[in-house]
Amino acid sequence: MDSRETQLDGTVQLPDGRQLPITVTLNWSELEQAGVSEPDALLLRAVEVFGKAEKALSWLNTANPTFNGQTPRVAAQTDEGRDCVLGVLYDLEYGFPA
Repeated sequence: MDSRETQLDGTVQLPDGRQLPITVTLNWSELEQAGVSEPDALLLRAVEVFGKAEKALSWLNTANPTFNGQTPRVAAQTDEGRDCVLGVLYDLEYGFPA
């Protein structure tokens, strides 16, 4: 791990109430280039699934028909939407069609 990377450990609560342990390695240079100074839990979960902050940010900020044409980031502003976004991330992580 280079000096610009940080490993974060935590948990994410899935829509069904289960707690999912996560470990994410963040490259701060990558986040800074994308204009992110403080990553939130949703971004961390997306980075865990996609492997890179750039891919996670792209997915979070791209309109998606699953979320009625909203971006996952906008959809996640409500409790129901956040549950849906986390559910889709879970499905993507485990190879289920989203």
